[in-house]
Amino acid sequence: MLVSIGPYHHGQPKLLAIEKHKEHFLELLLQHNNNHRKEDYLDCMNKLEKRARKDYVDPVHHLDSDEFVKMMLYDTCFVTEFLLELLDASVKFEAREERNQSMFNIHFEHGHFKIPKFKVTDSTETFFRNIIAYEQHSSDDKSKYFTDYMYFMDQLINCKENVTQLRCHEVLENWLGDG
Repeated sequence: MLVSIGPYHHGQPKLLAIEKHKEHFLELLLQHNNNHRKEDYLDCMNKLEKRARKDYVDPVHHLDSDEFVKMMLYDTCFVTEFLLELLDASVKFEAREERNQSMFNIHFEHGHFKIPKFKVTDSTETFFRNIIAYEQHSSDDKSKYFTDYMYFMDQLINCKENVTQLRCHEVLENWLGDG
């Protein structure tokens, strides 16, 4: 299964099948939140469109406003619902250990999430808070890699059981001191 998140490859013929799955994840979200309608979420995304378009290095002219907002909603629902359900499904996790590899080098292939090993140390939280603050308050329109990475990890690590499973697969390593 090949998945495109964001506008750059959106609409390519080889990726159209996954769009039906994204619609399914939106339906799941709507079922969980029966006080809201699809239109409520589209209105919310509409307010974020201008800011979201600025986050891309290359302009996104091939999607009109409605297409872009719909893509943002479907992709957000897909990522959120997919990641919350991953650990209960038959998805396997695998720690990647390659010399000098980027922490952002995350792949999903053949039912395996391949994630670079993440070492949690005493300074991990401080480091990420500072780098995310820098990204969020930076005046340029560059991608927010650390912000996106921490959002991904936060969605993945949303309860004690998930942490345990990721530690068992050696994706997470606890290097915290005891003092």
